[in-house]
This record gives sequence, structure tokens and C-alpha cells, in this order.
Amino acid sequence: MDPRRDIDCLILHPVQRAGYYPVFGRLNFIWIIPQGLWTLAGRLVRAGRSARIVHLGVCHRDSTQEAVRRALARYRPRVVAIALHWHHQTHDALLAAEEVRRLDPGIFVVMGGITASTFAEDLVREHPSVDLVIQGDAEEPIVEVVEAVALGRGDVRSAANAVSRGPGGEVVRSPRTYVARDGDVTVRDTIDFGLLDDFPAYRDRCSNPWWVPASPLGRRALDRLVGGRRFFPIPVARGCVHSCLFCGGRASHLARVYSRRGVLHFPLEQVLANARAAREAGFDQLYVDFVEPMGATRRDHYVALLRGLRDLAPAHVQLDCRTLPGPEVLEAVRSLPRATVIVSIESVEQVVRGRLQGKKCIGDADLHAFLRATRDAGIPVEIFLGLGYFEGDGDPREPLRRFLRELPREFPHARVVTNLIEIEPGSSHQQEAERHGFVAARRSLADYRRAAGTSKPPVNYRLGYAPRRLYDEAVARGAADPVAEAVAEYERFWGDFYCRNLCLVSPQAGPLRNAAARAGCRLAEALHPA
Repeated sequence: MDPRRDIDCLILHPVQRAGYYPVFGRLNFIWIIPQGLWTLAGRLVRAGRSARIVHLGVCHRDSTQEAVRRALARYRPRVVAIALHWHHQTHDALLAAEEVRRLDPGIFVVMGGITASTFAEDLVREHPSVDLVIQGDAEEPIVEVVEAVALGRGDVRSAANAVSRGPGGEVVRSPRTYVARDGDVTVRDTIDFGLLDDFPAYRDRCSNPWWVPASPLGRRALDRLVGGRRFFPIPVARGCVHSCLFCGGRASHLARVYSRRGVLHFPLEQVLANARAAREAGFDQLYVDFVEPMGATRRDHYVALLRGLRDLAPAHVQLDCRTLPGPEVLEAVRSLPRATVIVSIESVEQVVRGRLQGKKCIGDADLHAFLRATRDAGIPVEIFLGLGYFEGDGDPREPLRRFLRELPREFPHARVVTNLIEIEPGSSHQQEAERHGFVAARRSLADYRRAAGTSKPPVNYRLGYAPRRLYDEAVARGAADPVAEAVAEYERFWGDFYCRNLCLVSPQAGPLRNAAARAGCRLAEALHPA
């Protein structure tokens, strides 16, 4: 064992440094730590290995490289594990790996997460700073990797789910695989918030689910908007049963890169233990992702979970549903002191929802029945809409404008939350763009790194795709790069609408506060035009 090393594994969570939003100035995106990192750190500690998690964005003043230097000097690790879960992290995750390699070539660098799993071979083939990628579930593989490096127990390349580099630079896949099954995650995996450096700063500054400004002035402004809530997503399940067109976490893609089929529901006692730990740590807003709330086999599980959360008052519970919850679930929601139900319908037009979400999409009649039921029960609702995809002729923004006008009249308890539908790695949208009538500007790992590391004022829209029609028009004009021109035009088309009509800084911001945000956005655009 190397006596110069202090800990076995340092887990880094990079944030996206590029990006610009004119209301508050520069912003960092992807602040919330992926739920799995807590489990990985805990597994290492339970295996007798020393581990710490460092959030590379807690200190707003630090660049990614400065944050890495600070962490390495403090902990001198044998292994650095870098999260590359969301594609927005791509540029900064690779920057972090390169900085580790530059500062200390003796450190073993491993990456994991859904984006790393999607581009596992590209990472080890094209980036010498990355020694190994864990493709898929990592609870057991991370322990194998760290023990192989720290204790010399076996060949690190034989760890389960390992994709690594051979002696000649070739990609080597381990013959062993690991997929977490029922019983693998237990109450012993309850989150230990003490494993995260600067945890109070993370809880207080970095737990907003939407926009978090990097400047102190912006932070204070956002605190005024959202009321300073401390938000935490409670791990409930892993996997998905849907294959939405735009989602990189779709069931078919997870089957390919994670070997996962179906959903792994975590034990009820473990979910509630994490919820209690979050409340005791000072989080007052708990987010619960209901993967399949209407599934007959799991309906009782979710109802029991909601009843268990009732004892955690006065926490505000957000329930994010992929399908509409039934009466049993809504009755359990009513028993909570404070709760909001989120439904992701993606589009106000049912024909577009069908295209995006397939046969399991929410129909108009069912949506209105749900809104009536929640209105009568006094349950607040947030409707999540994605912007960017449409079918047919005409201006696709007009149905949304009409929906925004009409919704408050009949359903004043419901508000709209929105974001742009980006092109995600592993989605059908990204891998089969032509089949869906689009051209894609992001196909490779390099494309995602370039997009995540580039800031273009006033707003980095990052859609990354455009309808084929705009591409054909760019070709007809003789454009030097018709894909880039088509995508830029389409991003302006939706970005302008998003900025001028919605500007939902947070789902908690009320109508007056959002109106103030819109006014500030328009003023900033006038002062800093594109």
C-alpha cells in the first residue's frame, strides 16, 4: 500500500460550468448529486475502505480544475471516481479527469453513470486520463476496483461491469457483469450525509432542483424567489418501464447498457430510513419519483410509502408521476401535511404525447379527470411540459399559449413547469433522429463535450436537434454547415418563447414572482442582446 495516500477512494461530482441565463448572470447546472453516489460511498466504507464525496461546485469561486486541486491536496486518494451521469457534466467530468492525471499520474481514475455507460468504449479509447469505466450498476464493482488498486486484490480489469484499456490501448471488457436485484439494496444502505465534504454548504446552496446561480447576488435573488427551500430526492427505485422517445433512461437503453430489465424497487424500510435521514439533516422538501404508481403489483407499496412519509411533517413532499396516480394514491397524498403531485405530460397535444411517450401516454380525457379530482381534493398539481418537439403544420407554440391561458381558469390549483427537450445520449431521439424526422447535432461523446463546455449568450438552449425541414432549407441556401444552422435556428425558435413567456425559475415561484423574473429577463435581453 502506498504510504503517500490518505484515503482509498475520492468520489467527485462535477457540475456544468458553462451556461448563461440573463436574469441572474452565470449559472451552474447539475448541482444535485446522483442518488447512487451516496450508496457507493457507503458501500466502500462498509467494506472497510476509506471514501469521501466532493462536490466540485460547492465553492462557487473555484473552477473545476481549482476544485480538483483542492480535493487532491486534502485527501491524496488512491482512486478517483468521477460521476458522469448527466450529459451536461461531460465537459467538466473530463476536465476533472485530465486535471487528476496532470497533478498525479499515479491515481487510478474511474468513471460511471448513465452517460459514462453510454459512451464507455469511447471514454477509454479516446481519453487517456480515464483508466476504467463501470458500465451499469456499480455497488459491487466499485468495491472490487478500489480493492484491486488499493490492496492489489486481483486484476482491476476483471471487476464486474469494467470497460478498460488493454496493454496495447485496446478496449477490454470484463467477462463479469453485475445488475442490482431485489435484496441487494437494504436498510444498511441508508445515506450517510457525513461522507460529503462541506455538507451544510451543499444542503443550503446546491439543493435547488432548477436554476442555481454561481454568484452571491444571484443566490440571494433566487432565495427570495424559492423561499430558501432545501430539496432532496429520495431514492425509491431504479430503472424504468417506459421508452419515451427523448429519454436516455428509457427501458430499452437501460437493457442495453445496464443489462437491466424492469424496475428495481428499493425496500420500503430503506426508502423511509433515507427520508428520515434527509429530514434530520435539515432538508425540508423531499422529492419522490413514482416510477410506476398505477402498477397493480406495486400500488400498495406506494400507498404504504406515502403513509410512512406522513410522519415526517412538516416536510413538503413532491410526488413525480410518469402515469396518473389512482384514487388510492391520491387519498394517501391527501393525508400528507404538505404535498404536490407532479405529472409529466411533455406536451399539451395528445398526438405529440403519443409520439413522445408511446401507447402509455396520458390522454386528454384522463388528464382533465385527474385535474378535476385533485382540484376537488385540494391537492396542488404541477404539470411538466417539454418544449421542442412537435408534429404537424403551423406554429407549435400556439397550443401551449392557449393552454397557459385556459388552465388557471378551470384549474387554479395547477401550475405549469417547463424545460426544453434536449437530445439525450442513448435516446431514440439521438440514435435514430432521421427516423423521427429530425437532424441531430450530437451523436458522439465529443459532440456532448463540446455542447456542455460552450456558453453562448444570452441563453444556452442546448436542444441539439432540428426538424429535417430546417436542414433542407439550410442546404438550399448553400449553408456551409446546414446541421449547425438548422439547429441554431430551431433553438432560437423555442428559446425565445421559453425566455419571454415562461421563465419559470422554480416550480415554487408564484405568478407574481415569475412575472418579475420575466420582466428581468426581458430587461437583461435588451441590455445584452444575442
